[in-house]
Amino acid sequence: MRNTDRLKSLYALFPDCVAVLDENENIFYCNESLSSLLQRKPEDIMGLPFLGFFDSMSLYSQLGLSKILADGPASDLRLTLNNPGQEPVTLSVSAS
Repeated sequence: MRNTDRLKSLYALFPDCVAVLDENENIFYCNESLSSLLQRKPEDIMGLPFLGFFDSMSLYSQLGLSKILADGPASDLRLTLNNPGQEPVTLSVSAS
């Protein structure tokens, strides 16, 4: 079973938004919950920079996730989603 097939079987119907990032912080996989929130098809999201969907002025967007996670997993990171034509949505993100 390929990695993406394994991810799909684990997270496809998960009610929370799930994104798996590659080493460059680009989206390697996302589930239907995240693609629905972003109002895009999963295949249109994969390969894009994860932090590109969030407020570029936030500390997390400026630092990048790799620096934030340098000391280990982080939970309750507050990121504001910028979705054109909609009100901004603040998400609580856990990352490891």
